[in-house]
Formats: sequence, C-alpha cells, structure tokens
Amino acid sequence: MIFAARGTLIFFALLCAGGSCARADTLIFKDGDRVVGKLLASEDGTMVFRSSRFGEIRVKSSEARVERDPGAANDVADPPFSAATAVPSASRNSTPSHRPVQEGRSGWTGRIAIGTESVHDASDQKSLVLDLRLERKWTKDQLHNELHYEYRTVDGIKQSDDLKISGYWKHGMPDRLFSVCRSAVEWNRYAILDNVFTPYVVVQQELGFGYRLLNQPTRKISTGISENLFNGRAIHSERRVRARVESAFVEMDLKLPFDTKLIQRSVFYYSTELGRSGVESNVELSRRLTTALSLGLQHQYQRNLPDLRLQSFERLRLLLGYDF
Repeated sequence: MIFAARGTLIFFALLCAGGSCARADTLIFKDGDRVVGKLLASEDGTMVFRSSRFGEIRVKSSEARVERDPGAANDVADPPFSAATAVPSASRNSTPSHRPVQEGRSGWTGRIAIGTESVHDASDQKSLVLDLRLERKWTKDQLHNELHYEYRTVDGIKQSDDLKISGYWKHGMPDRLFSVCRSAVEWNRYAILDNVFTPYVVVQQELGFGYRLLNQPTRKISTGISENLFNGRAIHSERRVRARVESAFVEMDLKLPFDTKLIQRSVFYYSTELGRSGVESNVELSRRLTTALSLGLQHQYQRNLPDLRLQSFERLRLLLGYDF
C-alpha cells in the first residue's frame, strides 16, 4: 500500500509537470475541440493537419477551421503554408516537403512496458509485470494485440506465473455501428485456487456488436453487447469449466492535455447457464514523457468471472513504457 501510494504520487507529479511547447496553427472543430499543430495542405474540401500529439490527420473543411498564429512562425521548423508549397504542380521536379497522407491507414504502433503492482486482497501481494502491445488502424478496422506476463509472490512465496495473449479486432459499420471479435488465451503455470495448487489454461472467444456514442479525434466512447465462450481446464485435475456467457461492455479512449491518454474497458458478464454474474474493468492513465518514453498508472478490477479464475481482486500498477 505504501509503495502504491508513493508510485501514484510520483506519477501525478510527472503528469502535472512539463514545459511549455511552441504553438503554431490551431485546428478548431465545430464542437469547440482544439488541436495545436501545423496546417500542411487544404484542397478539395479537405485539410491535412499535423500535430505532435496525434500525427497527421485529415479533416473536412465543413467540420473544422484553422486559426493561424503569426507570432509562432519562428517557433515552427516548417515554412509557412501556401498552396504552391503544400500542393506541388505536376511540372515541379522538386520533392515535396511532406509525404502525402494515406487516409485512414497507418503503420503498426506499440509499447513495451515493465512495472510493479500492488494488490488489494486478503493479503498484500507484489508482482513483476511485463506488457507488449501492438496496434494498427485502417479506415474501418482496428487491430489490437497484447502479450502480458506476470510473476506474483505473497510474503515472498511464489503464487502466480501467468502468461496471457489476446487479440482484438473491431470493424466499423454504417450509422456508428461496429462489430468486435476477441480471442484470449491465458496459461498460469503456478496458480493457487481455493488454497490448492492448480495450474490452468483458459480460452475466451468473444463476438459482439457495438455503437459509438462519441467518435471524435480526441474523444471516443462506445458501448455494446457480446456473446462469450469460456473454456477453462485445470492441468493436474479433472476441474473443467465451459460456458456461454452474455456480456455488455463500455469502452473509452480519451486524449487529454499534456500528452496524457486515458483508456478504459469495462465488461459486465451474466451467465444464464451458471446463474451468476461477474465484472471486469481495466483503466489506464498514461503520459508521454518523451517521444519514446511514457509513464502509466493502470487499475484492474475483477470479480466472479465465469471461468476457473473465480478470485475477486483489485490491482494498481505503475508502468514505465517504451513507445514505438
């Protein structure tokens, strides 16, 4: 508890710190949202805008306007925007100063993070956590892969040696609808269930549909329902769990000031077969310290999941990550 409190204070101190950045152009959306960066081009009713926080984005001229900052011209490395420099003619032989943006498509991005954990349960626990995340976005699709390794001890005694691999695919549909497909495999080689040494393997398959309540460059909130298939097996015993489980989920992705990002996914499970319900919630608040390093505070809550992992716990993690 003391370590978690100190880690939290350190995180929020770094979160609130940071020097001022040079301002340039400001992209102002109709709803009042603002993004600071540089206007690269404006043609055919579409503006190409670059921000150090969000990268290069395309925005329809009918949805936003650009407010120029003449006093920031000396602070920006790129030359002032003009139609002649941003959109070279076919007869011009010089190489454009900016690569053309591929609308709706970007390369792989990811993060490697390592950290410690404080668990609020019947006893205080300590863990070493390693996370690897890979993401890629297209015009209508988003792919998210994650590898999670966790080594936990209680009072110096080994309690868990856990490896989890998951993949999450989201496909956009008309009218703010989307479909989701998620697969996860968890292998715990040293688990204690009901005070008994019980290594296990759990496989979860999820299929569902959702609706985007809010879909803006800096704020995304969605909700939906899914059908889940849990298949759990204890390695050294006959203990098995196989059940179809209905669920409702809420997802949130917010880009906040000071290069801060908030990601949250909460799921409520209810099994008509087993006659019980469960809750799972993951929230992460992270701040980019440099172009490559980030500091994150991660909170995980789990209660009565309908599989072999019937433990109820609340975890707080402080993670130092390398973004690429």
